[in-house]
Amino acid sequence: RCNLACRMCDIWKTKEPDIDIRYIEKALLGAKKLNIKEIALSGGEALLRDDIFDILEYARKLKVKDLGILTNGILVKEHFRQLRPYIIDNTVSLVISFDSLKADIHNYVRNSSCAWQDTEYVLRMLYSLKKDNPKINFNVITIILNQNLEELPDLANFIKSLGSNSLQFQPLLPNNLKMAERRKSIFWITPDRLSVLDDIIDKLIDFKRGNSEFIRNSEKNLSLVKKYYRGTISYKDVECNSAKDTILMSNEGKFTTCFSAYGDIKRQNLKQVLNSEERLVACERVKK
Repeated sequence: RCNLACRMCDIWKTKEPDIDIRYIEKALLGAKKLNIKEIALSGGEALLRDDIFDILEYARKLKVKDLGILTNGILVKEHFRQLRPYIIDNTVSLVISFDSLKADIHNYVRNSSCAWQDTEYVLRMLYSLKKDNPKINFNVITIILNQNLEELPDLANFIKSLGSNSLQFQPLLPNNLKMAERRKSIFWITPDRLSVLDDIIDKLIDFKRGNSEFIRNSEKNLSLVKKYYRGTISYKDVECNSAKDTILMSNEGKFTTCFSAYGDIKRQNLKQVLNSEERLVACERVKK
């Protein structure tokens, strides 16, 4: 579920009941036992779950650290007092979407009259909290769009000035429910703007060289954005690590790649999923 209906996202259109908390706990326990490096709760908006603080309390009990919560930030403002102890003790690492320094652009993208105001307020709240608790971890994701292109270097400086641990740039997905679909949208970078894109990406690569830990994208990843918006990326450029280094558990409890499912938390534990023949088959299919 989501509390926004963003113009560049299709996830909010889905109608699925929330998976039962016991399966999330089962997955968290398995991830902890297997020493999985990073765990994140995504959505929609994960903070819409009625039992989100039960999930966080279970993660704390397991001593999970930096559990990522991907959020548009609006409900962080509403639940900040409850979230605060989990942020301070590093149980939670917020990952906040922020697409522009300009309220009108961000609000148009997010199809909201107040998303920018609430999210910017939350980023400043986290900045204040980090002054007294320097070990807290929060991060930002920005989508590269035709509308925000020129401001991306300034946005990177702004996010760094607020004490964010990292900033990740993400190219636009035309359809994040059907990843293979490549339709264009009003946010796609148009051919007449590709030279501007090249210049901005070069500036972001220079910024990355001076802030290597802050920008999560590798230099190669940033460079490939040029090819991405030209539609010229091939299998020679990118190796997909889905089902190999990363695993995705859907809201139905199934472990999926773009092509297929290779496990189900409702009938298997995480170790069984990772050791399954189905996962090996999925890896090979992704590789091809």
